[in-house]
Amino acid sequence: MKQFTKLFAAAIGVAGALAMGTSARGQLVLSSFPAGFTLNAYYANWSTATHSDTGAGFMITSAGYGSGYYALPSTVDGSAYNAIQMTLDVAGPAGPPISSAIADLTDSSGDMEFFPLQYGLTAGNGQTYTMLISAGTMRSGASLDMAHLTDFNIEDDPGGYSGQYTVTYHNLSLVNVPEPTSLALFGLAGAGLLIFRRRK
Repeated sequence: MKQFTKLFAAAIGVAGALAMGTSARGQLVLSSFPAGFTLNAYYANWSTATHSDTGAGFMITSAGYGSGYYALPSTVDGSAYNAIQMTLDVAGPAGPPISSAIADLTDSSGDMEFFPLQYGLTAGNGQTYTMLISAGTMRSGASLDMAHLTDFNIEDDPGGYSGQYTVTYHNLSLVNVPEPTSLALFGLAGAGLLIFRRRK
């Protein structure tokens, strides 16, 4: 029985280590919005917005809904990642939500998935939002091929706010975050280590 307990604890520990290894793969940066960055096309209110690409991020000053898309320099394999993450600054009047963090990803077949990372942003710098790829909504096509990503859209939907806002984009990346099953494995790994220590 003692030998079985040791084997069980070891197995749990290995499972937890595998889960932790998957979640620790870092990130795949789709864009850090460097100096000279520009979107390939602008839509709605962003087509007449003020754009700035000085190197402190990609800044857009506008009012109302706007969006734009960027064609990646080459096809990106994002299949090893399970979430999308955006970091941005928001400037405008204090108080009401004036902005949002929204992105779309498109694959080589033209299939597009929509990721409303966060609605209702207020003014503040260094805001980072993360959303699981599995929680996105398909805009077109049956499914997104994460192994063949070709471009992304960024959008702002200020909802009922009609005044001016400024959004500065700093980073759009694919990342790995622990999902509930991985968190459960972490817990089991910890339990396995405790069992192993107590039985030694």
